[in-house]
Amino acid sequence: MAHDSRYRAYNVRGGLEHEDDISEYFSLACPADSRLWRFMNSGDEFSAPMLLTSTDRSFDLLEVTVSAPFEETFDQAGIVIFCDMSPEEPWISPTSPQGRRRRRMHSEREHTGKWAKASLQQTSDGTLGLATVITHPNGWPDQSFAAITFDTSAHVGFQLHKTSLRIKFERVNDALWVWYRMPESFSTGQLYPEQVSNQYTKAREVGGFFAGSTAKSRVMVGCYASRPLENEKEFEAEFEALDIFPGS
Repeated sequence: MAHDSRYRAYNVRGGLEHEDDISEYFSLACPADSRLWRFMNSGDEFSAPMLLTSTDRSFDLLEVTVSAPFEETFDQAGIVIFCDMSPEEPWISPTSPQGRRRRRMHSEREHTGKWAKASLQQTSDGTLGLATVITHPNGWPDQSFAAITFDTSAHVGFQLHKTSLRIKFERVNDALWVWYRMPESFSTGQLYPEQVSNQYTKAREVGGFFAGSTAKSRVMVGCYASRPLENEKEFEAEFEALDIFPGS
């Protein structure tokens, strides 16, 4: 189960359901035009619903199974990590009007924080896959997308089909590793740690993501859902078997 029950919801209207059992199951409903994104000409936008917790020691691992009916382009649900920053202090482009005002007032401090997300996402041609975005203190975001083939044979009649994926962040020294696996690939019965690891596919390694982090560095981790395009309908994602482990 998750190591810390002190979760905080961001951009969640009416509070969370299932608050007593967050590590087993919860859902996030988000309106259209909600984002977790970095715009180079302005800064970060954190309007997507998120459920986050602060690790009381250095971060080690975060994983969860996400499920959702993906209907629109860029619908996404997944995990996010903030290192030495939080949703309350988004990065602001130094060339934006707000950034220029800060420089004139000599109040702009060096922003050393960064954030990353990994999500099950749908592209404009209907392809589903694992999307990642890694941000850097100097502003630019690094994006990647790995298409995944899902079995849709269970889709019956007009019932809205939900697609599921288990996603994992892992800290390995100063690097952030991103993994995924199909939930049904997880065998029943007792498994050794190396057997569990072998069922994951590594999506990418982000070298140096934790470089410069200390025991006092703030790390916030959790889950999010986003429907960044305009639509009359809400997008709802479900999250199961949330595991968060601090480092030693």
